Amino acid sequence: MAFGLLLGIGCATNPDTNKRQWLVLSDAREIRIGRTAKPKFIKAHGGLLPSGKIQQHVNAIGVKMADQTRRKSLPWEFHVLDSSVVNAFALPGGKIFISRGLLSKLRTDAQLAGVLAHEVGHVAARHANDQMVDAMGFQGAIILTGMAKRLRDEDWLNLLGIGVQAGGTVIILGHSRENELQADRLAVQYMAQAGYNPRGHLQVLQVLTKHDPNHNAKLEFLSTHPLIHRRKHRLETLLAMKYPDTRSYHNGSESFAQIILSNLVKLPPPKHTPERNH
Repeated sequence: MAFGLLLGIGCATNPDTNKRQWLVLSDAREIRIGRTAKPKFIKAHGGLLPSGKIQQHVNAIGVKMADQTRRKSLPWEFHVLDSSVVNAFALPGGKIFISRGLLSKLRTDAQLAGVLAHEVGHVAARHANDQMVDAMGFQGAIILTGMAKRLRDEDWLNLLGIGVQAGGTVIILGHSRENELQADRLAVQYMAQAGYNPRGHLQVLQVLTKHDPNHNAKLEFLSTHPLIHRRKHRLETLLAMKYPDTRSYHNGSESFAQIILSNLVKLPPPKHTPERNH
C-alpha cells in the first residue's frame, strides 16, 4: 500500500514523451534551479553576446520551439553566450544557451531551430529529473522526494552535477544515449510543427562531425551531446519515414545571413575562449 501511495504521488506521464516518470523535481523547483544557475553560466562563458539583434532573433525562434511543447508555461529564456567554445545546453526550468562559437557555424534559421529545439526537448522531457533518478536509483529517489523541501537550490545543483568550478570551468552532467535520441526526436517534431525544415537538425550534426576541435574553437558539444554519429543515423531514418518531403518547410538562409552572420562579423572577438578559460 505504501509503495502504491508513493507511486501515486511521485509518478506521472510526461505529455511530451508519453512516458511514465518518477518525479523528484517539481516545476517550481526546476525554475528555481535554473534561475540560480543562470548567472553563473553566463559569467563563466564571457557574458551575453553584445548584440541585441542577434539575441532577439535567437529568442524568437527559441520561443517558437518552446510553444510546441506541453510545458510552454515555463519561463523560457534563450541566450547567446560570448564564447568561442562550440556548445549548447539547457538548464532545468527552460534556460537555454547557445554559444557564439556554435552559432557562427550555422547557416540557416532551420539549423538554429534544430539546436534550440533539441535543448527544449531535454527540458520538455524532464531529463534533468531523470538524470537524478538514474544516479540515485529508485530507493534514493523515494528518499530524495521526502527530503525535497529541506534542500536548497544549491544542493539540487550539486546533486545534478551542475556548477562552476574555481577558474570558471562549467560542469554540466552529460545526457544519456536514450535522452539524446529522445531530444532529437522531439526536436524534429517541434521544428516541423512550427514550420521549420526538420532536416536542419541533421545538418547541424553533419557540421559538427566535420569540425576540427583543434582548428578554430574548442568543440565541447561532443562532451555534453555524445554519440553524434549514432544520432545522425537515427535522424536520417526518422526523417526518411516521417518527413520524406521537406520542400514546403522554412529554411531561412537569407534571414539568418542578414540578422545573424552579418552582425557577428561586426563584433569584437569573443570574451571567452578555451585559451583564456584554462
